[in-house]
Amino acid sequence: MTVVTKRLVEIDDTDLEAARVALSTSTTEQTVGRALREAAASVGRRREVVWLPGGSPPTDQGSDERGGTVQPQVRHSDEVEPQVWDDPVRGEVSFRVLFSADRTPTSALYTGLTEVAPGGRLGLHRHGQAEVYHLVEGSGVVVLDGVEHPVTAGSAVFVPGNAEHGIRNTGEGPLRFVYAFATDSVDDVVYRFSDEG
Repeated sequence: MTVVTKRLVEIDDTDLEAARVALSTSTTEQTVGRALREAAASVGRRREVVWLPGGSPPTDQGSDERGGTVQPQVRHSDEVEPQVWDDPVRGEVSFRVLFSADRTPTSALYTGLTEVAPGGRLGLHRHGQAEVYHLVEGSGVVVLDGVEHPVTAGSAVFVPGNAEHGIRNTGEGPLRFVYAFATDSVDDVVYRFSDEG
């Protein structure tokens, strides 16, 4: 099955009956999508969403821009070999790349899990893409464009593209957070550390 349309529209009660009639007589997904678009166009409303028939997930996942197959994935962080940074510029962190198009049959999202030991830090840096952190364990301080913010498990952090940021562990146990970028791969993100010459 494929996604029918990316333009599902919002309609009010006056046009709902016409849409129901069109939908009840539709035999193809394209006809259903067209009926919904036409009903909404008659009242001048549009919404950008993806429409799938109820209970029917897409089965043809297609391919990404790099030509690879994209498939649903479930991974456990313990199954991924950690990478370690331990130097004065980048800091002292280990991270596991969970989803990245260069390593997994995925696209549009690069995400992983970072761990910072007590007293450790991820050095101040920036990159062109926006990033999100979600802390799952520990406590620390995140720095966003020079402003310090205390964070604990459950905190979420949004980092705009090119904003200088870093995080340090102020707790007695490990600080762990999930990070995510709206890009295909770790290869798309160029880290520029503030202490680099």
